[in-house]
Parts: sequence; structure tokens; C-alpha cells
Amino acid sequence: MARQFVVPALGSRVLAALEAVFIALPVTFLFLVFSPGVFLEPAVRLGDASHQLLGVLAVVAYAGLLAGWVLLVAFVAGGTASLRRCHAAWWWIARVGAVVIVLGDAAFLFLDVPWDFKAWWWPGDDFKLFSFGSPLLLPLLHLELEHGLRR
Repeated sequence: MARQFVVPALGSRVLAALEAVFIALPVTFLFLVFSPGVFLEPAVRLGDASHQLLGVLAVVAYAGLLAGWVLLVAFVAGGTASLRRCHAAWWWIARVGAVVIVLGDAAFLFLDVPWDFKAWWWPGDDFKLFSFGSPLLLPLLHLELEHGLRR
């Protein structure tokens, strides 16, 4: 039995294009503008373990962002067939980037550690800033559904 979708293939591509313009593009812009000063510069300048951890996670987030854009452009330009031709590495890199976002969300929601109790390795409140990438989970979920369910 074939799976039926509410949105036809062309409509789904248009929806993905709208997600790219109204969700992915603004979040990407904000991340590229503000993250070097928040994550990368302190990792290099201060060099302590917590800031280096944030720097590494920022690089992982950059890679996930790039992979997400590769997948999104492939789908909008070529449809599901083009999305299926994307290398599996792009999918895994995007998923690892999504894990960083979810960890940032979890830190934002559940971790409120008083400064007196923070260990030397604690990345601090800057780690919670990864939660600003949460809107990117919607286009990635859309691409995952297209990749996995549409025939």
C-alpha cells in the first residue's frame, strides 16, 4: 500500500523553499554573524577547556548548518530523487548539528547551575545559546520525512 501525503511533491518543495527563506536563512545569518564572537574568539583567546568545548561545538554546528543547506538546496532544486542522491555523510553531519541544538535546548530548559557550583569545565550560559538554532529542526524534520517516506 502506497503512503499518501497531504502535500503533493511540488507543494512540499515550495514549502521547503519557504522554510529556507523564512527560517533557515535568518537563523544562519544570525549564527554566522554572532557565533564567532561568542564561541570561537573566546576559545582561541582564553584557551580554557570550557571555551574550547564551546568552540568545538560551534564548529560542529557550522558543519551541521552547511550540511542542512546542502540537503535543503538539493531538495528544493531537484525534489526527492535529488535528496536521495545526497551522500549519507551530509545526513549524519546535519543530524549531529541537530544534536548540538537539542543539547542547547536541554541546557536552556533544565540547567540552572548557580555560579558557585560550576566546575572548571562547565561551559556556562553560552552553551544555552545553541538553542537559538531550534527553528532549524523544522526544515530538517521536513527533509527527513521527505527522504524516508516519499516514494
